[in-house]
This record gives sequence, structure tokens and C-alpha cells, in this order.
Amino acid sequence: MKKISLITINTFSLIPVCRYVIQALSIEYKLLISECFIENAYNFKEQGRVNYIAKFRDRNLFLNQTKYIKLKKYFNLVVSLTRVLVDKDVKILYTPDIHVLSLFLILNKWAARKDIKIIYHQFELIDPALCKNSEIFFWKIVKRNIHKIDSCFFPEINRLIFFCKKTGYQEFKCSVFLNSCRIGKTSITPPIPFKNISKNDLVIGHVGNVGPDHYLNEFIKIANELSTEKNIHFVVIGNLSKKVEYLLAKIMNPNFYLIGEVPHKDLYHYYSYVDIGFILYKGVDLNYEYCAPNKMYEYWSYGIYVIAHPLKGLLPFFKGNKMGVLPDMADISSIKDKLKILLQRNYPSKDDVKKEFNEKYSIDEQLVRFKNIINEFA
Repeated sequence: MKKISLITINTFSLIPVCRYVIQALSIEYKLLISECFIENAYNFKEQGRVNYIAKFRDRNLFLNQTKYIKLKKYFNLVVSLTRVLVDKDVKILYTPDIHVLSLFLILNKWAARKDIKIIYHQFELIDPALCKNSEIFFWKIVKRNIHKIDSCFFPEINRLIFFCKKTGYQEFKCSVFLNSCRIGKTSITPPIPFKNISKNDLVIGHVGNVGPDHYLNEFIKIANELSTEKNIHFVVIGNLSKKVEYLLAKIMNPNFYLIGEVPHKDLYHYYSYVDIGFILYKGVDLNYEYCAPNKMYEYWSYGIYVIAHPLKGLLPFFKGNKMGVLPDMADISSIKDKLKILLQRNYPSKDDVKKEFNEKYSIDEQLVRFKNIINEFA
């Protein structure tokens, strides 16, 4: 069985699409997986041989790594890449990190392994104009060796075009791989605090991280100004910074519920009872302007109607108004009016949203195209 090496300087468990990629590839290939490990996160030992370049007790320690841990992690990364280069059975290197990509290109100058195909799957847009010193170093290596990369995947078309424009990479070697998922399972028992919410009420949710420089203040004003609407509820779920928690504490709505981070495997208990999902991203840079968030697809997989700002990356997905709308998120008054109208349930049902999602954006079709490309190189 042919080998594929999948390596990240971070962790695949926090990138939902990578979890699907690993599961799909494990059926036909022998996988060598190198990543950081976070306790209670997804484990890929059933899909392949796993090597941990660093281990963390929780996500907070992972997000706040010391310099010593980072140096040790990079040392272990170089060891993992060296093992790939000396293993003659490895035919493909897959990575979502420019750090891994650039270090592999450096090491391979000495190993000269021309038979290893390089697959780069970019999730975070890299704008060289905004890069720091270390990032510029990695970026220049990749750009200088861009012809050695065999295929690239991007979650959104604008990111693909931007990358090719900045590096001179050929677009025909690229593919869009939507940051999607599958239909989510349904919970039959509502979690606290949803147990006392009527089925006729409107539940508005925000799941995941959000920064204070996005449309957070507008969201807070909307929640406060709808505090007299007893049939509209707000819930925020995620691992939030102290500054964001401080801002959210200003919400005086008795129907507002702040919930901490919930393990991904347990989110379905909440998603099943959310009607409207907010995406609060603002186009503060191209990474957000060319928005392609996993949370949008997760909302849809549970039949949740989406409200977000008309960012360039989102525009193609909201034509026809079947799965959500893109109002000006700075226009608080119009969004409030929209929510009051949505309270009357004059928008597609959860089943209709799920059906539309499954027909257009399910991960399964993405995986078929991805595996076909992988098979060409293997």
C-alpha cells in the first residue's frame, strides 16, 4: 500500500476539512501523520501511524506556547520531515502549513527526492504585505520554489487567485475545496439553557471565536435593543478572549446566554436548537474579506439560516436568499427589523436548508474530486 505523509506544525483536529481528508485517504493509502496533540481532541490513530511533534493538556496551552515549546516543536518537525525524505515508500506530502512546506523544500534540496509529490492545502490566506519577519522568510522560500509544488487547494476562489497572482503559480494546478462538512445529527434533548425555550421562539446563535475588531459591538447592540422581545433568544458559544467576554458582559438582555467552549463532538446538542446563525466577520484584511468559514457550512448542515456581512468570499453562496442573507452588519436597525420578521418563520425550514446544503455543498463531492487528484499523483 502506498504511503502519504500528512504533516502540520499545528493540529489537524482543529481543521474539520482535514479530518475528512484523513478519513477518506486512510481507506486507500497508508498514512503517516505528524501533528501537535491536544488532549480530548480528535485522535487519528485508527487512520494511520501518528507522530506527535508536541503535546498539550488543553487548547489554551496550545494557543499560548512558550518559546521553548515552539523551538522543540520545530526541531521535532524537522525530524519528521527527514523521516519522510528517507522513506522511499512515501509518494505524497500533504500539508496545510507554509512553515512545513518551506522547511520540506529546504531539506529536499539535499535529499533530492523528485518522486515525492507536494500537496499544499491553504486555509489561512497569506498576504506578503502583512507578513512578519519569520513569515516573510517562509513565504520567500515557497515563492522561490513554487514550481516544485504539484497541486494546491483553497477553500474559496478569491484566495486561489490571490495566491497565484502573488507567487506566479499556475491556476490550472489549483482547485477549490470548500471548507464544508456533512449533515449534522440531531439532538432530541435540548441542553441548558434551551430547555425552557418555546419551539415558537427564535434562537440566534454565534459559535466559535470572534474578535472585538469585527461586528461584535453591533451584535451586542442588537441583543440589548431586543431585550424586550421575550420570544427572541441569543446564545454565544466558544473559547473567547477576556476582552470579548468583558464586552459581552455589557449585554443586558435576560434572554442572552454565554456558554464556554464546547467539544466539537457535542456541538450538535446546541446546533439542533439554533434557528439563526450569525457570522460576525468584518473585512479587516483579505483573510476575512475572502471569507470561507467552516461555521457557515456547519450552520447549514443543521438547517440553520445564516446572517453575515456581504464579504466578497460569501457573495456567491447567498444568491437566491434560500439559506441566508447578507445585510450591512453596521445597519443595526435593519437587522433588528429582519429578526422580528424572521420570528414569524417566513424563511426556509431547517429541512429545506439542509436539503439545499446537501445538494450543493456537502463535503462528499469535494472529497471525490480531491481523491481523484491525489490518485493521479500516487
